[in-house]
Amino acid sequence: MMRTRDIEQKEFFAGVTPLRLYRALMDSDQHSAFTGQSALISPKVGGAFHVFDGYASGRNIKLEPPRLIMQTWRADDWPAGTESTVIYSMRALRGGTELTFRQTGVPSGFATSVAKGWHEFYWEPLRLFFGPPKEKKRTSGMR
Repeated sequence: MMRTRDIEQKEFFAGVTPLRLYRALMDSDQHSAFTGQSALISPKVGGAFHVFDGYASGRNIKLEPPRLIMQTWRADDWPAGTESTVIYSMRALRGGTELTFRQTGVPSGFATSVAKGWHEFYWEPLRLFFGPPKEKKRTSGMR
């Protein structure tokens, strides 16, 4: 049996609602826009996705917009038949959205590069895609 590892990451997206983050992850056009590579993502439970020009693929297991995405996930350079599970949990907090990300069943030999890849190819590009948080106009009581 192949040895696997789990990846857990927490990220905060300032000025972004859970729905905006959910849509960026689940909409083919938005996903392509923030990654710069083709994406075809079904918005339905049981539907398939192919992202990063086909490098990663899987199926939607559970979708609860805007708070939860659960998918099978595999990379095309993993051993045949190997599949992991990813869970994106989004929660509105003051000033933005907290993302709790968990990926289980990653082949041990790939775990370090996959963990780094989420930052390099997802979290940082998403921040650039969303842009800086909009400042709220402050009103002064002084005249």
